[in-house]
Amino acid sequence: MDKCRSGWNMMEQHLLVVLISIFVLGSFYFVAHAETSGSIVVNITYTNGDRADYWPISMKIYQDNNASPYREISSITGNPFNILSLPLGHQYKIVVYANDMHAADRYVDLEQSQQNLNVNIPLPGGMRVNVLYDDKLTPVENATVEVKSDYNKTWATGTTDAKGQTLRYWISPTTDQSDYYTVNVKVGKTLSYSYSPVFLSPGTPQEVYVITPWPSIVNGLITVKLYNNQSAVISPLPGALTVNLLDYDGNLVSQSPVNARGEAYFYNLKVGDYIFHVIDHKDNSTWPDSNVTIDGTKFSFNIVRNQSNAAVSESSYKKPLIINCNCVAFMLDNIQDYWLDNVQIGILNAFKQKDASLTLGIIVNAFGNDSKLTNSIKNQVNSGNKLFDIGINGWSFEDFTLYDEHHQASLLNQSKSKISSLLGVNSVIFIPPYGRINQDTFSAMKDNGIYYVTTTSDVVPPETLSDKIHSIPVTVFAGYYHLENGTLQYMTNNMIMYQIQSSIQNRGFAVVTLNFQDYALENDTLKVNSPDPSQIKNLESLIDMIRGNGLQIVKVSEIGNKTGVTSEVPPWVKLSAQSWSQGTASNSEFLNTIQFMIKQNIIKSTPSAELKSIPNWLKHNAMWWSSGLISDQEFIHIIEYLIETRII
Repeated sequence: MDKCRSGWNMMEQHLLVVLISIFVLGSFYFVAHAETSGSIVVNITYTNGDRADYWPISMKIYQDNNASPYREISSITGNPFNILSLPLGHQYKIVVYANDMHAADRYVDLEQSQQNLNVNIPLPGGMRVNVLYDDKLTPVENATVEVKSDYNKTWATGTTDAKGQTLRYWISPTTDQSDYYTVNVKVGKTLSYSYSPVFLSPGTPQEVYVITPWPSIVNGLITVKLYNNQSAVISPLPGALTVNLLDYDGNLVSQSPVNARGEAYFYNLKVGDYIFHVIDHKDNSTWPDSNVTIDGTKFSFNIVRNQSNAAVSESSYKKPLIINCNCVAFMLDNIQDYWLDNVQIGILNAFKQKDASLTLGIIVNAFGNDSKLTNSIKNQVNSGNKLFDIGINGWSFEDFTLYDEHHQASLLNQSKSKISSLLGVNSVIFIPPYGRINQDTFSAMKDNGIYYVTTTSDVVPPETLSDKIHSIPVTVFAGYYHLENGTLQYMTNNMIMYQIQSSIQNRGFAVVTLNFQDYALENDTLKVNSPDPSQIKNLESLIDMIRGNGLQIVKVSEIGNKTGVTSEVPPWVKLSAQSWSQGTASNSEFLNTIQFMIKQNIIKSTPSAELKSIPNWLKHNAMWWSSGLISDQEFIHIIEYLIETRII
C-alpha cells in the first residue's frame, strides 16, 4: 500500500512539473509574441525633391498580405504625418493618394517603435479649363466649374472669365490608367454639363477644353402663352399685359407686349436661367413669377395666372456662426509623444513668452509617456495665467463617424479621464480627427460634458443641443499655399493677417490652426526634432501683429461666451465652493449656492428645479474652480449637465 501511495505521489509530482512547464512555456510564448504598437512617420515629397502639399493626401494601410485595408486615412493633417498605433512585427503596405489619384505604394517592415518612410509622388499637373459653346469658338463667361475625382469629390472650383477660362488648378496627375477627372460646368442654377474622362500629366501646364451642347445664342423664337386657367388662353385688350424677361438677379433683359392671342415673343437670348414677370396694366398688378431655363431645346412656355410658380430651389444654406468678440484663437492639434516633441515645446514656449493663449488638441492615447512634453504642458495649464486650453483630438486619431454613439461616448469618456489624470484639467473641447463628425457625435459629446467642437467647416448641432454644444470652426490656415507654377510657398504674416481680418469681418472672430511640422528645421526634405528659429520668430511677430491691430488673443472656449452665462459669478460663490470642497460647508449649503446661481441666470436651468443631493466627487471640480484651474464656464457647464441628468 505504501509503495502504491508513493508511486501515485511521484506521478502527481511529475504531472505537476509537466503542467507548470506547459504554463511557463505558454506564458513565455505569449509574452514573447505579445504585440506592442509602433508608428510610421511618412514624409512625402514630389519627384523634384520639394515637400508635398498635404491637404489633398489620403492613405490606405494594408497589413501583411491582407486584401482589405487595415486602416484608411481620409485626409492627413500634416507632412510628415505620423501613422499611430500599428502593431509591431508586421509588414505594411502604404498606398498614397493625392486628390483621390493613386500616387505611390511603399512597404515597411515595422520592427521599431517608430520608423521613418520617405515617399515620392508625381508633381502636380496644371489644369486650366476652357469652356466653349457648341460652335467651339465662343467662350462661356461666368460659368461655374468644378473638377471632381472619379470618387465624385470636388478638388477645384472656379468661375470662367471673359475668355471662358478658369484659373490654373495644380492637382495630382492621373498616372494610373484607371484614374481620371470629371469637369462639371454650370450656367445659372439649373443648366449643367459634365465632361469626362480628363487625364492630367505631371509637372506641366495643360489646357482642358470643354465644348458644351449649348448654342451661344438661341436664335429660335421664344413664345410665351398666357392662360387664365389650365385650359383657357387669355385674350387681353391691346397693351393690357406685358411680359418682362428678367435675369436671376432681377435685371430687365427684354420685354414684350401680349397680343390678342395671349402670346409674347422673345429672340436672340443667351442660354441660362430667366424669370417671366407678367404685368397687368389695368390695375398695375402682377402675376406670380415663372422661372425658366432657356438652352435651345425648348421654345414654347406656358404661364397660368393662378398657378404657383415657385422659384428654383437652392440647396439649404446655414449661415455661418457670427460672434462679435473681435478676437483670435490659435489652435495646435495632433499633440503626441516623442515625435518632434522639441518642436511642439518650442511653439508652446513661444506662446508662453508672449503671454498669449493657445488651444491644444491632444491625441490622448499617444500622450503621457513623453515626460518632457507632458510636464511642459502640465506646468503651463497649472500656472497662474492659464494660457492653454486642452482639447480632445481623438483617442487614437480615429474617424469617429465609423462608430455608433455608445462607442464614441466611450472614446470621449476615456479621453477626458486620462487628460484629467495627467494634467488635472477638465476638457470641454472636441477636435474631431479628419474633421469628421455625425449626429451620434453630438450626443456622445453631451453625455461627456463636452461643449465645443471645432472643425475645418461649419457643423450644425441638432436643435435640441444647440444651446449646449457650440461649433467654433477653424477659419484661417497658416502654412503653405500653391504658387501658379505648382510649387509651395510659406504664407507670410501679412497673408495670414489678411485672412484673420476677413474672418473677423465675416464672423466676428478667427480661429488660426498651426501645424507643428511647419516649425521644424529641415535636413533636405526630412524634418529635424528642433524648432526653426526663423519660423518661431515669425510666429511671435504674428502674435505682435494681431495685438497691434487691436485684436485679443483668446482660447477657443472663450470665443463669444455662448454658454448662456448672463451674469458674472460673485466672489462669495467661489468661496462657498472652496469651503464645500474642503469640508467646512455642508452639502445643503452648497446646494443653496447653486440655487442662487440658477435664480441669477448664471446657471441655465428650470428655476423651480428641486436640488436634493450632490455627488461627492464634484468636490474635486469645485476645488479646481475655486483655485482657478478651470474656468467659470467649464464649472457651470458641469453643474448644468448634472442638473439636466438629475444627478443633482
